[in-house]
Amino acid sequence: MKLSVIITCYNFEAVIVRCIDSVVKQLDDAYNADVEVIVVDDVSKDASVSVISDYIARFSDRNIRLVCCEQNGGVCAAKNTGLSVAKGEYLWILDGDDYISDGSLAIVLKAISDYPDEEIITFDARFHYPDELVVEKRDMPVSKSISGIDFFKKNYVVCPWRNIISASYLKKHDISFTNGVVPDDVEFGLKLFGYADRITYVPESIYEYIIQETSITNKFNERKPYSLFAVVDSAIKLYEYKKDRCFLKFAADIANMIWTCDCPMMNKTQKSDYIKAVEANKDRLVFCLNNSGSLFAKTEALFLTFSVSLFLNIVVFYKRLF
Repeated sequence: MKLSVIITCYNFEAVIVRCIDSVVKQLDDAYNADVEVIVVDDVSKDASVSVISDYIARFSDRNIRLVCCEQNGGVCAAKNTGLSVAKGEYLWILDGDDYISDGSLAIVLKAISDYPDEEIITFDARFHYPDELVVEKRDMPVSKSISGIDFFKKNYVVCPWRNIISASYLKKHDISFTNGVVPDDVEFGLKLFGYADRITYVPESIYEYIIQETSITNKFNERKPYSLFAVVDSAIKLYEYKKDRCFLKFAADIANMIWTCDCPMMNKTQKSDYIKAVEANKDRLVFCLNNSGSLFAKTEALFLTFSVSLFLNIVVFYKRLF
């Protein structure tokens, strides 16, 4: 099996067929033997499973299967389930409320054939905002292999869904999604690109990303700030493995995004609990800030060492966090 397309679903009754069909309609007899489509349902409460089952029954001649999680474990657990059952040499992980571009399957399979030694083949994506369509392109050379370090110095978009990933590469570095991390893409993407020695960019838009007001990336989730600690842990491990501060800089920048964007949306109880969590993880946070190469981050580390509460007050003062 050349390619496994993994689609995760949770309460996507209204849109899941759009995603599955965007893949299946591109399968023909030539591709069907080389591509499997795995739909993972994370115990949806709506009619998603019924809708998916009906679709699969209508296209029984195509290589599609439904995997139902026994309990709701969140999107990270669902994606790990998909990875665990995938048989393909290469993996493409999709979110069930998005879809792939017309003609993208042929582009992906050609790229796999053209670049058989690459750990990751990365592409462009189209972002559907409520009032505009934006094509986002990579800042990297075309059809030239680069390292994860070089990638991080040029790109901060690490979402897995615009990339084709070598299954053997994931296995070699034991890369998977960390359960409970919100959003799931950031920490996984850090590991995905961070360990890579060979990444090739193909300037073709293969993914249609739908941005909704209800998207988890566009609203506050009380678990989201705590995901910073998973990012920090992975960044430190990568720094120790690769000996490059770009990973610590990534963690420092993610920290600043959380402190200035998400913290102001917390209520008093959430703020108090988060201060305690930052205090418990302070040493690792200070290490990333101090060693990221940024003078501003070093100043942050100094305040953070002195007082977590005072530090958060200063960082987000203009948003009146406390």
